[in-house]
Amino acid sequence: MYLGYPVVKTGLDNGYHDKLDIGKDDPHFGLSIGKFYVSGFTGVTSQDGEHFIFLKTVGDDVELHFELTQDIDMLKGDSAITINQDDGGYDRQFGVSPTDFGRGTLIVRFTDYQNSTGDPQVYTDYLAAKASGTADTVISLNEEGDYEVALDYEIKKDSRVLGTALTASSCTDYRISFTFSVRNGNCMVFPFDLDTGEELKNTAIAPNGFRLDLARSRFLTINVKLSTLTEGAAGLVEDVRFNRPARDGEEYTREGIYTITVQNEYTGQETVKTLYVGSDDRLIDYVTQGLSLEQIIQEMNR
Repeated sequence: MYLGYPVVKTGLDNGYHDKLDIGKDDPHFGLSIGKFYVSGFTGVTSQDGEHFIFLKTVGDDVELHFELTQDIDMLKGDSAITINQDDGGYDRQFGVSPTDFGRGTLIVRFTDYQNSTGDPQVYTDYLAAKASGTADTVISLNEEGDYEVALDYEIKKDSRVLGTALTASSCTDYRISFTFSVRNGNCMVFPFDLDTGEELKNTAIAPNGFRLDLARSRFLTINVKLSTLTEGAAGLVEDVRFNRPARDGEEYTREGIYTITVQNEYTGQETVKTLYVGSDDRLIDYVTQGLSLEQIIQEMNR
């Protein structure tokens, strides 16, 4: 999936911060130095057509690449226009202090499921590394969360001083920036029997309880409802003891019928599992038959 975002002219030596027009006399006018793309995902979605959400499943290896389409020593085929060595570059958005940015610097910052933003990862001399083909320029994206990306680079244009053999150089900074997210495309949660440690399938029995493994799925909506049966005026009725979000590794030992509902807002999928904790032979029989709670109540009342 190619990520097409416009180039922004930022001026010069201001932390790649300003946003200026690229006029027809600008060395970057009509120029594209390359494209970013993401590979290795199972699905992709977007709510606004701009911010993409890449969905990964087991075995996926999601990666960010940059496809360089220009000779950095001769942009547009003109040896007077090159990617310059920015030896005092810095980035105001990411708080990157002045350093030797080299010939293009890639910056990636990650925010996890707890909304904790990490330090920016800075890859200096990135375009030179792409051009040489001798360095690993692929960025792994296997953690669920939100990503901010910026490519900062400086272009130098040489021109002859009128009437002389001397040349004058002018430099301008440019920036390509975008955001995207990575989410789990699955819609599963895994209950395990507390006694045997075995995974429990739908309509299974766990006499002494079970624990939930969320399989590091940080953005699924997972609720667990515990229902017991009590005598009412017209027979047995459902008594909901709790209906709450699940926690990774949480254990459930109270007797009753558990309904686990898993929803993935990015795929629109929902998974429901029903488990029974306890030793009532009638409930064991009905749950393992796959009857709904309403059907179980009808059968027991009958």
